Amino acid sequence: MSRFSNQWKGTPKGQMESLFGVSVTYARDSNSVALTPLITEYEVDEYDSQGDLIRTIVRDYLFPVEDLILDGSATLPQRDDTITEITGGVTRIYTVLDREGEGCYRYGDMEHTFLRVHTKLTSKS
Repeated sequence: MSRFSNQWKGTPKGQMESLFGVSVTYARDSNSVALTPLITEYEVDEYDSQGDLIRTIVRDYLFPVEDLILDGSATLPQRDDTITEITGGVTRIYTVLDREGEGCYRYGDMEHTFLRVHTKLTSKS
């Protein structure tokens, strides 16, 4: 179990989110839910078809599994779902994507109580 999950599990529901989370909207087709996930961000080096290096910023959103309710049903992340974040008047849309060997998400703890969803910035306005 990660140090993060120990911290999350040791706090009352919502405390980590209220201290460190960001308000976002998670959407699939016409269904959406408001979440307050924690965020991690890192760079990934990829190469295009010509062999040129492309540095991509990948952002993971971490939140309890039980919070992902779309169209009245519990669900798991799917490729091409979107997460919209508005900060400082700027709207950023992140698209859920597969990471090699992990799919588009992984569980953040041994008990599978929270998700780590992999995304990439696809729109900014």
